[in-house]
Formats: sequence, C-alpha cells, structure tokens
Amino acid sequence: MTKLMKLSITDIKTAVTAENLFVQSFKAESYKFLDTYILSNKIDRINISDASLADEIKYLENTYKPKGVCCFLIDPSTSPNTLKQFLTSFGYKKDETYDDVWWFKKTEDTESEVAQQIVNIVEVKSLDELKSSLNDTELEWWTSVFGNCLKKSNKPLLTKLYIGKYDNKVVSTYASAFYENVTIYKGAEVIENYRKRGINTQMMQHWLNEAKEYKCNWAVFQTDSSNFGSINTGKKFSFNMEFAKECYCKKLF
Repeated sequence: MTKLMKLSITDIKTAVTAENLFVQSFKAESYKFLDTYILSNKIDRINISDASLADEIKYLENTYKPKGVCCFLIDPSTSPNTLKQFLTSFGYKKDETYDDVWWFKKTEDTESEVAQQIVNIVEVKSLDELKSSLNDTELEWWTSVFGNCLKKSNKPLLTKLYIGKYDNKVVSTYASAFYENVTIYKGAEVIENYRKRGINTQMMQHWLNEAKEYKCNWAVFQTDSSNFGSINTGKKFSFNMEFAKECYCKKLF
C-alpha cells in the first residue's frame, strides 16, 4: 500500500531534485500551497506502462479531490517525453519557470458549481427494453455479478430497471432487486458528460424511497471499487459498512 507523507514545499523541491518521485495533488488557492502530499514510493518512469500511470492519476485525483490547483512534480532528468505528453492529455500544463518539474491543472468543485440537472426516472420492464433504451448512449449493460443474478435468479426476487432522462435523452440507468426484507442496488451508471451534477444522488434517493415503500429493513448497494463517485454518493446516505467485496449496506428500520 502506498504511504502518504505530508511535506512542506521546501521538502518537495529538495526531494524532486534528488529522486524520481510521483507527487500527489494538493489543495491550493491559485498557486499558493496549503497542503501537499507526496507518494513515498518510487516509480520507474521508463518502465511504467501508460495504463498503470493513468490508473494512478485517476486514483489520486478521485481520492483527494483537489480544489483550486492540482499539481504533479516530475524529475525531467529521468522522465521520458512520453510522460510529459501523458500529463498534457490529462489537462496538465508545465510551468516554464520550473524547467518542466512542475505541472499544474486548475480544478473546480464541479458538483457544487455546475447546476444540478433533474432527471426524469422511468421504469423499464425488461432487459431487452433496457438494452434498447441504451442503444444510442455511452451506457452499457453491466457484466457484474449483480447483473448476472438479475438474469439467472430462480428465487422470488423482484427486479426493477430504471433509466434517467434529461431533456428527453437517456443519461443514466440503475437496477434494483427486492428479496424479503432486503433490497439491492447496482450503483447508477451516468454518461460521462453528465456526471457530478447530482444525477447519481437522485437515482440512489429514488431507490431508497422505493425501499421504504417495500418496507425493507436493509439496503445494499454494489459498485466497483474504482467508482469513487458512486461510493461517495453512498457515503452521503450513510452507507459505510462494507460487508462483502464491493458491497455496502445500511439499516433502514
């Protein structure tokens, strides 16, 4: 597991000249440094794959959610040009005064600054109808264990499928299941351009309202461990106990 250390900006500048370190983002106002985190492990810039670096960048940004300015430090003497191109593709720009060492990206608190988009949540009656609704979207039917359960379950399991429409366009979807006093929710899928606009929250609230109507005692939602948006939405509704892989639960009554 990567260990994070809180360092001063002086520590960062000293370290980056001596070792090839991968630096986490920090919270800042303009270019005023407030808190900086640096990863204590070293990464071989020549051998690391683009896919691994992409996953690392996404993980750090999603986990720490920097507001104001996001920064990465690199050691230009050991970092290949492909790394610089890669950072550029993620929206980072180098600061010419620091000889390629500092790469900055201005960030926003998108969820609070972008107007929320209220979606019309509509139930669809079958998997075929769901797939048909998603034909012209970026959304795909889930290949998760939960999705397979919906298709193969021979138990008295009530399953419900929903799509969320904005301006008559399908922008999100979710599935839920009800069994005795338990309801299960597959974290909502939202089209990329419509994320961080409160849609995920609306879908989960819709599910929980139905759970109360069905008098469920327990609510469980399943999502990928890398889906930080879905996990954070679950935390808003007090889902904080992971009792199975990629599953979170909440007692309703």
